[in-house]
Amino acid sequence: MLSSAIDLAALIRTREISPVEIVRAHIDKACSVNPRINAIAVARFEEALDEARAAEKALYDGTPLGPLHGVPCTVKEGLGFEGLPHTSGSILRQGNVAARHGTVVERIRAAGAIVIGLGNMSEMAMWPESDNRVYGRTSNPHDVSRTSGGSSGGDAAAVGAGAAVFGIATDGGGSIRIPAAYCGVFGHKPSSRTVPLSGHVPLDHVFRSHRGSVAMARYFAAGPIARSAADLMPLLRVIAGPDGIDTNVSETCLANPATVDFRGKQVFLCPDPVIKWLGRADAGIAEGVVRAARHFETSGARVEYWSHPLLWDAFDIWLSTVAATQGPSMNEILGNGNGLPLIDVAREALSGCRRHTRGPLLAAAAERLFKPSPRRIQRHLLAGAAVRADIERKLGPDGLLLMPVAPRPPPLHGQPLLRPFDIAYCALFNALELPASVAPVGIMPNGLPGSVQLVGARGADHVTIAGAMMIEQAFGGWRRPRMPDAATPAAR
Repeated sequence: MLSSAIDLAALIRTREISPVEIVRAHIDKACSVNPRINAIAVARFEEALDEARAAEKALYDGTPLGPLHGVPCTVKEGLGFEGLPHTSGSILRQGNVAARHGTVVERIRAAGAIVIGLGNMSEMAMWPESDNRVYGRTSNPHDVSRTSGGSSGGDAAAVGAGAAVFGIATDGGGSIRIPAAYCGVFGHKPSSRTVPLSGHVPLDHVFRSHRGSVAMARYFAAGPIARSAADLMPLLRVIAGPDGIDTNVSETCLANPATVDFRGKQVFLCPDPVIKWLGRADAGIAEGVVRAARHFETSGARVEYWSHPLLWDAFDIWLSTVAATQGPSMNEILGNGNGLPLIDVAREALSGCRRHTRGPLLAAAAERLFKPSPRRIQRHLLAGAAVRADIERKLGPDGLLLMPVAPRPPPLHGQPLLRPFDIAYCALFNALELPASVAPVGIMPNGLPGSVQLVGARGADHVTIAGAMMIEQAFGGWRRPRMPDAATPAAR
């Protein structure tokens, strides 16, 4: 049950294990942990068991099998699963049912994966804590008093708790990487233009006709969350490629991580980035990044410290890059296509509004109050281009940059409101369109997972994933959390 997706699929194909057995085991685990962590927003357990029985029959009928045949997983609710709720955590969308699968959902199903449920998320994917008025709040499987991150926290928590082998999620500013780090699992944000976002904001049924939605989607990415780094590239290959809807995406050649040899290669280390509005990285977080770098060094890589003066503007670079697309504003997204009056947003945020969660309200209000001017946007676009050029020049086609995912361990529920800029460590690489993987580096003295973010040049997804695989071998990878007593209710 604890094997990787690819290993499980191989065992299923050789009939050493039954897909019904595997799916039932994960559903049983989900039933055990979900009341405590609220990771799965919409369950489809009976349907998944029916699909597992059909998958078992296909083994004996000689039906062609996909690479994920019989493997149980989750998908983010905001991606869209035909016939199931597609609210993106917004009360304004309550009652909405997906008319079709999102592209990446369709692709993993075609590959044989069995979706046992839809992962919870932050409201409209707008905040680094998975909490909304439709499904409630997701808790961290390592400590239910803490967040699982966002916006894809449900899928990361399900994988981290052992209830799913992998999840398919999205990342617009750290929404795969932050939850993966907080929950002690692996995650990958692909290079820009690699995987279609079709079905998810801003390319969903409400916003896809907005004049700037396609441009905005260029800086978002669908990608995998998994309990083994070995699954990241196979999953990426399943979901990658044009779909005729998200016109950002082009054909790409995804190289094999097994061909990567880090001996003699350049690995840059930035354990404590100096970024505006952020304090210093927690000592345990920085130490985890340093320990990962040491392993690369002992394996023959050339490791050196790296920084850049324009890192200071990381958050502004991301904000200006997204603003320059002229896509739907945060205010429009939160209002499901209708802008919310600023005074109403502020009043609701302060009064504990029952329609919206406070984080997205804060983001929408801040966007209106501090919207960058055209001159400032241009300055930060130039800064982003300069940082990317410097990173790619130093890395070449096969180097790595190691950084923290976030400056602090998983915060207590609600604390992200006090530190809204902590996403900058991740959001920068959405703006720069670079691939980034997350790998756990063990459990810190506080009992919470530590992790490292591995960044490569555009198109070098196989290099960052190879680095994550190397870290998995060195540090042991995903570790099943010690869940609280079964009688403990989920933190809401």
